[in-house]
Amino acid sequence: MKITFITLLLSIVSVANAEKLSSSQDVDSCIENFTVCVIVSKAEQRLYAYYNGKAFDGVNDTPVSTARPGKTTPTGTFSIGELAGPHRVSTLYKGAALYYAMQLAGNIFIHGTSEDKYAMLGERASAGCVRTTFAVAEKLNLLMREVGGRTKTGNIADSSEVRVVVIAD
Repeated sequence: MKITFITLLLSIVSVANAEKLSSSQDVDSCIENFTVCVIVSKAEQRLYAYYNGKAFDGVNDTPVSTARPGKTTPTGTFSIGELAGPHRVSTLYKGAALYYAMQLAGNIFIHGTSEDKYAMLGERASAGCVRTTFAVAEKLNLLMREVGGRTKTGNIADSSEVRVVVIAD
């Protein structure tokens, strides 16, 4: 069976459009259906937060850093796992500060970074986490705690109120 160049090109375009449509649907669904919805755009290096369908003051449309070349920030829709306080540190990166960490998947978190790294916000500079300022991480973390509740382990993964969508475009 021969596949022509045109057929291959059309297939690639269809897949790309389906991914865009899926991302758009995921974002719209998140904003409409969850009390707290956080959108991370890797293309824009920005974080958008919504509370009850409206932009969350002081957190919405803020610069972030996602994975630098050679590293990966996963895309998709995530429930939050661990919600850490202000003093969590990385077990993988020499005790690097993960202020107010909110776990997306495995060792990938949304978290505040050190002030000396603020100049890199808006650029791809992390090892995979979504980095933001201390103040933004604190405000977002506290909102998630308030809305999602907290189990004994600090895990709100079962909360039906909080979601994070990470999109590539």
